[in-house]
Amino acid sequence: MGTKTKTTGFIFFYIFIITACKKDKAPETIKDESGSYTVTTLAGDSLFGYAEGTGAAAKFNYPISLAVDASNNVYVADRNNNRIRKISPANVVTTYAGTGVAGGADGNISSAQFDMPRFIAFDPGGNLFVIDSMRLRLRKITPSGVVTTVNSNRNPGYADGPLSTAQFGSLDDLAIDATGSIFIIDGVNSRIRKINSSGVVSTVAGSGDLGYLDGDAFKAKFMFPTHIAVDGQNNVFVRDNFYIRKISSGNVTTIATVGDPNSPLGFVSPSSMKVDSQGTIYVGVNQSFTGSYLAKLSATGSLVKIAGGIAGYTDGSGSAAKIISINYMTLNQNGTIYFIDEERIRKVTKN
Repeated sequence: MGTKTKTTGFIFFYIFIITACKKDKAPETIKDESGSYTVTTLAGDSLFGYAEGTGAAAKFNYPISLAVDASNNVYVADRNNNRIRKISPANVVTTYAGTGVAGGADGNISSAQFDMPRFIAFDPGGNLFVIDSMRLRLRKITPSGVVTTVNSNRNPGYADGPLSTAQFGSLDDLAIDATGSIFIIDGVNSRIRKINSSGVVSTVAGSGDLGYLDGDAFKAKFMFPTHIAVDGQNNVFVRDNFYIRKISSGNVTTIATVGDPNSPLGFVSPSSMKVDSQGTIYVGVNQSFTGSYLAKLSATGSLVKIAGGIAGYTDGSGSAAKIISINYMTLNQNGTIYFIDEERIRKVTKN
Protein backbone atom coordinates (compact mmCIF):
# COMPACT_ATOMS: atom_id res chain seq x y z
CA MET A 1 0.00 0.00 0.00
CA GLY A 2 1.43 3.36 -0.96
CA THR A 3 0.81 6.97 -0.21
CA LYS A 4 -2.42 8.68 -1.19
CA THR A 5 -2.64 12.03 -2.90
CA LYS A 6 -5.93 13.58 -1.82
CA THR A 7 -5.82 16.90 -3.65
CA THR A 8 -5.35 15.81 -7.25
CA GLY A 9 -8.71 14.13 -7.46
CA PHE A 10 -10.40 17.51 -7.29
CA ILE A 11 -8.35 19.30 -9.97
CA PHE A 12 -11.00 19.50 -12.64
CA PHE A 13 -13.68 20.56 -10.18
CA TYR A 14 -11.58 23.44 -8.87
CA ILE A 15 -10.60 24.55 -12.35
CA PHE A 16 -14.29 24.70 -13.21
CA ILE A 17 -15.03 26.75 -10.10
CA ILE A 18 -12.12 29.08 -10.88
CA THR A 19 -12.94 29.72 -14.52
CA ALA A 20 -16.70 29.96 -14.07
CA CYS A 21 -16.84 32.06 -10.89
CA LYS A 22 -13.90 34.49 -10.92
CA LYS A 23 -13.95 37.44 -8.55
CA ASP A 24 -12.02 40.58 -9.47
CA LYS A 25 -9.64 40.83 -6.54
CA ALA A 26 -5.88 40.58 -6.99
CA PRO A 27 -3.87 38.09 -4.89
CA GLU A 28 -1.86 39.51 -2.01
CA THR A 29 1.94 39.60 -1.93
CA ILE A 30 3.40 36.82 0.21
CA LYS A 31 6.02 37.59 2.87
CA ASP A 32 8.12 34.70 4.20
CA GLU A 33 8.69 34.30 7.96
CA SER A 34 9.11 30.53 7.90
CA GLY A 35 12.59 30.78 9.40
CA SER A 36 10.93 31.69 12.70
CA TYR A 37 8.89 28.49 12.84
CA THR A 38 9.71 24.77 13.15
CA VAL A 39 7.69 21.85 11.78
CA THR A 40 7.73 18.45 13.51
CA THR A 41 5.68 15.26 13.13
CA LEU A 42 3.57 13.95 16.01
CA ALA A 43 2.27 10.69 14.60
CA GLY A 44 1.56 8.67 11.48
CA ASP A 45 3.60 7.75 8.43
CA SER A 46 3.13 7.63 4.67
CA LEU A 47 0.98 4.48 4.78
CA PHE A 48 -2.70 4.46 5.63
CA GLY A 49 -4.20 1.87 7.95
CA TYR A 50 -5.09 1.40 11.59
CA ALA A 51 -2.50 0.98 14.32
CA GLU A 52 -2.04 2.35 17.81
CA GLY A 53 1.45 3.25 18.98
CA THR A 54 3.89 6.08 19.37
CA GLY A 55 4.85 8.51 16.61
CA ALA A 56 5.44 6.89 13.24
CA ALA A 57 4.31 3.48 14.54
CA ALA A 58 0.70 4.71 14.58
CA LYS A 59 -1.43 4.65 11.45
CA PHE A 60 -4.48 6.61 10.33
CA ASN A 61 -6.85 6.10 7.41
CA TYR A 62 -7.87 9.47 6.00
CA PRO A 63 -7.53 11.65 9.10
CA ILE A 64 -9.73 14.61 8.27
CA SER A 65 -9.89 17.05 11.20
CA LEU A 66 -8.30 17.89 14.55
CA ALA A 67 -9.13 19.38 17.94
CA VAL A 68 -6.95 20.07 21.00
CA ASP A 69 -8.03 19.91 24.65
CA ALA A 70 -6.80 22.01 27.58
CA SER A 71 -4.06 19.44 28.32
CA ASN A 72 -2.72 19.55 24.73
CA ASN A 73 -4.02 16.15 23.80
CA VAL A 74 -4.75 16.18 20.06
CA TYR A 75 -7.92 14.47 18.84
CA VAL A 76 -8.21 13.19 15.28
CA ALA A 77 -11.33 12.40 13.30
CA ASP A 78 -9.99 9.25 11.64
CA ARG A 79 -12.65 9.10 8.95
CA ASN A 80 -12.15 5.77 7.21
CA ASN A 81 -11.42 4.01 10.49
CA ASN A 82 -14.74 5.30 11.93
CA ARG A 83 -12.95 6.33 15.09
CA ILE A 84 -11.89 9.37 17.07
CA ARG A 85 -8.20 8.94 17.92
CA LYS A 86 -6.18 10.70 20.62
CA ILE A 87 -2.52 11.75 20.53
CA SER A 88 -0.99 12.47 23.95
CA PRO A 89 1.71 15.13 24.46
CA ALA A 90 4.17 12.20 24.39
CA ASN A 91 2.92 11.34 20.85
CA VAL A 92 1.18 8.15 21.97
CA VAL A 93 -1.83 7.35 19.78
CA THR A 94 -4.88 5.54 21.19
CA THR A 95 -8.52 5.21 20.18
CA TYR A 96 -10.66 7.67 22.14
CA ALA A 97 -14.10 6.77 20.79
CA GLY A 98 -15.65 4.38 18.28
CA THR A 99 -15.48 0.67 17.65
CA GLY A 100 -14.32 0.95 14.05
CA VAL A 101 -17.63 -0.48 12.82
CA ALA A 102 -19.67 2.04 10.83
CA GLY A 103 -22.91 2.87 12.61
CA GLY A 104 -24.88 5.41 14.62
CA ALA A 105 -25.07 3.82 18.08
CA ASP A 106 -24.83 6.23 21.01
CA GLY A 107 -23.54 5.24 24.44
CA ASN A 108 -20.17 4.86 26.08
CA ILE A 109 -17.13 5.82 23.97
CA SER A 110 -16.00 2.18 23.94
CA SER A 111 -19.24 0.97 22.33
CA ALA A 112 -20.51 4.00 20.39
CA GLN A 113 -20.30 3.91 16.61
CA PHE A 114 -19.41 6.55 14.02
CA ASP A 115 -19.87 6.54 10.28
CA MET A 116 -17.06 8.49 8.61
CA PRO A 117 -16.67 11.24 11.24
CA ARG A 118 -15.50 14.45 9.56
CA PHE A 119 -15.18 17.53 11.78
CA ILE A 120 -14.61 17.89 15.52
CA ALA A 121 -14.41 20.79 17.99
CA PHE A 122 -14.42 21.31 21.76
CA ASP A 123 -16.84 23.59 23.57
CA PRO A 124 -15.88 25.58 26.70
CA GLY A 125 -17.15 22.75 28.91
CA GLY A 126 -14.82 20.16 27.41
CA ASN A 127 -17.50 18.42 25.35
CA LEU A 128 -16.22 17.20 21.99
CA PHE A 129 -18.68 17.70 19.12
CA VAL A 130 -18.40 15.47 16.07
CA ILE A 131 -19.97 15.84 12.63
CA ASP A 132 -20.85 12.32 11.48
CA SER A 133 -20.97 12.91 7.77
CA MET A 134 -22.68 9.82 6.40
CA ARG A 135 -25.68 10.08 8.72
CA LEU A 136 -26.19 13.88 8.91
CA ARG A 137 -25.58 13.64 12.65
CA LEU A 138 -24.08 16.07 15.11
CA ARG A 139 -22.70 13.99 17.99
CA LYS A 140 -21.55 15.08 21.44
CA ILE A 141 -18.94 13.31 23.59
CA THR A 142 -19.00 14.44 27.22
CA PRO A 143 -15.84 14.60 29.36
CA SER A 144 -17.12 11.47 31.13
CA GLY A 145 -17.14 9.57 27.81
CA VAL A 146 -20.81 9.42 26.87
CA VAL A 147 -21.80 9.84 23.20
CA THR A 148 -25.20 11.29 22.25
CA THR A 149 -26.75 12.56 19.02
CA VAL A 150 -27.64 16.26 19.25
CA ASN A 151 -29.92 16.74 16.23
CA SER A 152 -32.95 14.48 16.51
CA ASN A 153 -34.37 15.51 13.11
CA ARG A 154 -31.98 14.24 10.46
CA ASN A 155 -34.21 14.60 7.42
CA PRO A 156 -32.25 16.78 4.96
CA GLY A 157 -33.78 20.17 4.18
CA TYR A 158 -33.74 23.74 5.42
CA ALA A 159 -35.59 24.88 8.53
CA ASP A 160 -34.59 26.95 11.55
CA GLY A 161 -35.98 26.39 15.03
CA PRO A 162 -35.48 23.85 17.84
CA LEU A 163 -33.19 20.93 17.09
CA SER A 164 -36.19 18.63 17.25
CA THR A 165 -37.57 20.16 14.02
CA ALA A 166 -34.68 22.10 12.47
CA GLN A 167 -33.22 20.75 9.22
CA PHE A 168 -29.81 20.95 7.59
CA GLY A 169 -28.87 20.18 4.02
CA SER A 170 -25.35 19.19 5.06
CA LEU A 171 -22.93 19.56 7.96
CA ASP A 172 -19.64 20.83 6.53
CA ASP A 173 -17.40 22.01 9.39
CA LEU A 174 -18.11 23.63 12.73
CA ALA A 175 -16.68 26.20 15.13
CA ILE A 176 -17.72 26.87 18.73
CA ASP A 177 -17.56 30.25 20.49
CA ALA A 178 -16.93 31.08 24.16
CA THR A 179 -20.65 30.84 24.99
CA GLY A 180 -20.96 27.34 23.56
CA SER A 181 -22.83 28.39 20.41
CA ILE A 182 -22.02 26.13 17.47
CA PHE A 183 -21.55 27.63 13.99
CA ILE A 184 -21.97 25.19 11.10
CA ILE A 185 -21.42 25.44 7.37
CA ASP A 186 -24.54 24.14 5.62
CA GLY A 187 -23.03 23.89 2.16
CA VAL A 188 -26.02 22.31 0.45
CA ASN A 189 -28.16 25.27 1.51
CA SER A 190 -25.31 27.79 0.90
CA ARG A 191 -25.80 29.16 4.40
CA ILE A 192 -24.02 29.54 7.72
CA ARG A 193 -26.14 28.20 10.58
CA LYS A 194 -25.93 28.56 14.36
CA ILE A 195 -27.04 26.34 17.24
CA ASN A 196 -27.23 28.36 20.45
CA SER A 197 -26.72 26.99 23.95
CA SER A 198 -30.47 26.38 24.24
CA GLY A 199 -30.49 24.13 21.17
CA VAL A 200 -32.20 26.55 18.80
CA VAL A 201 -31.00 26.70 15.19
CA SER A 202 -30.88 29.99 13.28
CA THR A 203 -29.35 31.24 10.04
CA VAL A 204 -26.40 33.58 10.48
CA ALA A 205 -25.68 34.38 6.83
CA GLY A 206 -26.52 33.31 3.31
CA SER A 207 -29.49 33.84 1.04
CA GLY A 208 -29.46 30.24 -0.11
CA ASP A 209 -28.35 31.25 -3.61
CA LEU A 210 -25.00 30.07 -4.94
CA GLY A 211 -22.43 32.78 -5.73
CA TYR A 212 -20.14 35.45 -4.30
CA LEU A 213 -21.90 38.49 -2.82
CA ASP A 214 -20.91 40.57 0.20
CA GLY A 215 -23.19 42.90 2.15
CA ASP A 216 -26.23 42.23 4.28
CA ALA A 217 -25.77 38.80 5.85
CA PHE A 218 -29.11 37.44 4.68
CA LYS A 219 -28.61 38.65 1.11
CA ALA A 220 -24.98 37.52 0.90
CA LYS A 221 -24.05 34.56 -1.28
CA PHE A 222 -21.51 31.80 -0.68
CA MET A 223 -20.01 29.72 -3.47
CA PHE A 224 -17.96 26.93 -1.95
CA PRO A 225 -17.62 27.38 1.85
CA THR A 226 -15.39 24.69 3.33
CA HIS A 227 -14.03 25.85 6.69
CA ILE A 228 -15.26 28.07 9.51
CA ALA A 229 -13.73 29.76 12.57
CA VAL A 230 -14.85 32.21 15.26
CA ASP A 231 -12.74 34.74 17.20
CA GLY A 232 -13.04 36.06 20.76
CA GLN A 233 -15.37 38.85 19.65
CA ASN A 234 -17.80 36.38 18.03
CA ASN A 235 -16.81 37.38 14.50
CA VAL A 236 -17.25 34.40 12.19
CA PHE A 237 -14.75 33.68 9.40
CA VAL A 238 -15.47 31.44 6.42
CA ARG A 239 -13.04 30.01 3.88
CA ASP A 240 -15.00 30.30 0.62
CA ASN A 241 -12.80 28.85 -2.13
CA PHE A 242 -10.18 31.57 -2.79
CA TYR A 243 -11.57 34.02 -0.27
CA ILE A 244 -11.55 34.58 3.47
CA ARG A 245 -14.89 36.13 4.38
CA LYS A 246 -15.99 37.70 7.65
CA ILE A 247 -19.47 37.76 9.17
CA SER A 248 -19.82 40.55 11.72
CA SER A 249 -22.65 42.84 12.87
CA GLY A 250 -25.02 41.41 10.28
CA ASN A 251 -22.72 41.93 7.31
CA VAL A 252 -20.47 39.76 5.17
CA THR A 253 -17.19 41.16 3.85
CA THR A 254 -14.28 39.62 1.94
CA ILE A 255 -11.07 40.34 3.83
CA ALA A 256 -8.41 38.40 1.91
CA THR A 257 -7.66 36.42 -1.24
CA VAL A 258 -5.68 33.18 -1.10
CA GLY A 259 -4.14 32.38 -4.47
CA ASP A 260 -4.90 33.90 -7.86
CA PRO A 261 -8.57 33.53 -8.85
CA ASN A 262 -7.76 34.69 -12.40
CA SER A 263 -5.31 31.87 -13.15
CA PRO A 264 -6.96 28.58 -14.20
CA LEU A 265 -3.60 26.78 -14.13
CA GLY A 266 -2.39 27.95 -10.73
CA PHE A 267 -5.37 26.86 -8.69
CA VAL A 268 -5.37 26.73 -4.92
CA SER A 269 -7.61 24.09 -3.38
CA PRO A 270 -9.60 25.07 -0.30
CA SER A 271 -7.72 24.19 2.85
CA SER A 272 -8.24 24.77 6.54
CA MET A 273 -8.50 28.08 8.36
CA LYS A 274 -8.35 28.97 12.06
CA VAL A 275 -8.16 32.11 14.17
CA ASP A 276 -6.20 32.46 17.42
CA SER A 277 -7.09 34.28 20.65
CA GLN A 278 -5.49 37.48 19.35
CA GLY A 279 -7.59 37.40 16.20
CA THR A 280 -4.79 36.30 13.86
CA ILE A 281 -6.11 34.19 10.99
CA TYR A 282 -4.14 31.16 9.81
CA VAL A 283 -4.77 29.43 6.50
CA GLY A 284 -3.50 26.42 4.63
CA VAL A 285 -2.60 26.86 0.98
CA ASN A 286 -2.46 23.79 -1.28
CA GLN A 287 -0.98 24.88 -4.60
CA SER A 288 -1.08 22.84 -7.76
CA PHE A 289 2.59 22.92 -8.70
CA THR A 290 4.72 24.80 -6.16
CA GLY A 291 4.01 23.05 -2.87
CA SER A 292 1.71 23.55 0.12
CA TYR A 293 2.31 26.03 2.90
CA LEU A 294 0.84 27.46 6.09
CA ALA A 295 0.34 31.20 6.30
CA LYS A 296 -1.10 33.86 8.56
CA LEU A 297 -2.84 37.07 7.56
CA SER A 298 -1.19 40.34 8.48
CA ALA A 299 -3.20 43.30 9.77
CA THR A 300 -3.44 44.57 6.18
CA GLY A 301 -4.73 41.24 4.86
CA SER A 302 -1.46 40.15 3.24
CA LEU A 303 -0.32 36.53 3.44
CA VAL A 304 2.75 35.76 5.56
CA LYS A 305 4.22 32.29 4.99
CA ILE A 306 5.19 30.49 8.20
CA ALA A 307 5.89 26.91 7.05
CA GLY A 308 6.33 24.86 3.90
CA GLY A 309 6.20 26.01 0.31
CA ILE A 310 8.12 23.14 -1.26
CA ALA A 311 6.37 19.88 -2.11
CA GLY A 312 7.54 16.87 -0.15
CA TYR A 313 7.85 15.67 3.42
CA THR A 314 10.62 16.97 5.71
CA ASP A 315 10.56 18.29 9.26
CA GLY A 316 12.64 21.35 10.13
CA SER A 317 12.48 25.13 10.10
CA GLY A 318 12.50 27.68 7.31
CA SER A 319 12.97 26.37 3.79
CA ALA A 320 13.96 22.93 5.15
CA ALA A 321 10.36 22.13 6.10
CA LYS A 322 8.34 20.49 3.33
CA ILE A 323 4.62 19.79 3.27
CA ILE A 324 2.75 17.47 0.91
CA SER A 325 -0.74 18.84 1.53
CA ILE A 326 -2.59 20.61 4.31
CA ASN A 327 -5.91 18.89 4.89
CA TYR A 328 -6.91 20.51 8.19
CA MET A 329 -5.40 22.55 11.02
CA THR A 330 -6.21 23.57 14.56
CA LEU A 331 -4.60 25.64 17.31
CA ASN A 332 -4.06 25.16 21.03
CA GLN A 333 -4.51 27.90 23.60
CA ASN A 334 -0.87 29.01 23.15
CA GLY A 335 -1.09 29.36 19.38
CA THR A 336 0.74 26.15 18.49
CA ILE A 337 -0.53 24.90 15.13
CA TYR A 338 -1.40 21.26 14.44
CA PHE A 339 -2.18 20.12 10.91
CA ILE A 340 -2.93 17.02 8.88
CA ASP A 341 -0.49 16.24 6.06
CA GLU A 342 -1.80 13.20 4.18
CA GLU A 343 -1.65 10.41 6.83
CA ARG A 344 0.55 12.33 9.27
CA ILE A 345 -0.30 14.70 12.09
CA ARG A 346 2.27 17.51 12.26
CA LYS A 347 2.96 20.51 14.49
CA VAL A 348 4.25 24.06 13.91
CA THR A 349 5.84 26.00 16.78
CA LYS A 350 7.41 29.43 16.85
CA ASN A 351 11.15 29.36 17.56
